[in-house]
Amino acid sequence: MEVLKKDAEEIVREISKIIGQQINLMNEEGIILASTDKNRIGQFHEGALKIINENLDILVIEKDDEFIGVKKGINLPITVEGVTVGVIGITGERENVEKFGLVIKKMTEILLLKNYYNDRNKRNEKVRKRFIEEWLEGNYKEDLGRFIQRGNFFGIDIQEERRVIVFQLFEKLVGDELENQMEIDRINGKIKDFCERRGWIFYKGINFCVGICKKISDGKLREDLEKFLNGLRVSKNIKILVGVDLFESKDIRDSFLQGKKVISSLKNKNRNLGFYSQLTLEIIFNEIPIKIQNEFIKNFFGKNFDKKDLEENLKILEIYYNENGSLGKTSEKLFMHINTLQYKLKKLKEITGYDPRNLNEAIYYQLALQFYKKK
Repeated sequence: MEVLKKDAEEIVREISKIIGQQINLMNEEGIILASTDKNRIGQFHEGALKIINENLDILVIEKDDEFIGVKKGINLPITVEGVTVGVIGITGERENVEKFGLVIKKMTEILLLKNYYNDRNKRNEKVRKRFIEEWLEGNYKEDLGRFIQRGNFFGIDIQEERRVIVFQLFEKLVGDELENQMEIDRINGKIKDFCERRGWIFYKGINFCVGICKKISDGKLREDLEKFLNGLRVSKNIKILVGVDLFESKDIRDSFLQGKKVISSLKNKNRNLGFYSQLTLEIIFNEIPIKIQNEFIKNFFGKNFDKKDLEENLKILEIYYNENGSLGKTSEKLFMHINTLQYKLKKLKEITGYDPRNLNEAIYYQLALQFYKKK
């Protein structure tokens, strides 16, 4: 184990606050990594090297410069898991500093061990995260058998059938950016807690989270997710969407893509939870490139509409179809005379060549509506 400079600086800073003495921390080569005396950092400490080479329990220095780069005080070895990894020194008169020796030594060893395990856990978590990412994306390079072994190392059986739930947060372009980010971090923490309390595998991507669970029915998942979402306090500047894969899906990569497709379909909806099994035409819409969608709108309506006219007519059509073609209900919702509504629908037929009131031809307007909502 190597003493890292950042750990040495933290230890010296914390210990000096407690005892109010000059502290130095040296590595196994006798180099001062951290010190309350900034001028000594990076210097050679011969006393520290003597302790390590001769396996001493303590080295008391009675006067300055008794050894190269050494001042009077006491120096003790830092031992972690049976190995001497450095030396801690307290500068001052022996009678003033010796009483702190064993306490400071033990504190340093505890802090180093704590930091060592924290760093190791962080490294393990990064490796585990990379594994889950490769699993979800299906882009692992080794053979399947080796990948299965990697999963077993992390306690993940990739051969077991799973379901994928994708969570995504969207920040509205209002409010303070820092406050919005703090809110996003808070919600991501809640999502992580929700997943881990249920024994799900949790993964945090750049702008989304994923929960991977064992096979659970849509009904049970809906119950749990709705309860979670209803109890989640979310700022008005943040929108959370949740997409759930198809129960019958066998491949984790397919499940992940299905969850993301559900998220895309929810962006212009009033609901925030969706299941792939409920998607119909939306699946097809999302597979059509944006460029093709825009060309369809342009060609279908021609050059007869500016943006304002187009949006006004699409709004009329949206309400008209939501009211199942009822002229009376549509005119009430729009605060428009029924004769005016009929005139506008007739005008659309004259311009496009398709009657929005005809069931067989209404599909073209439905497509235009869906494509325009995604813009």
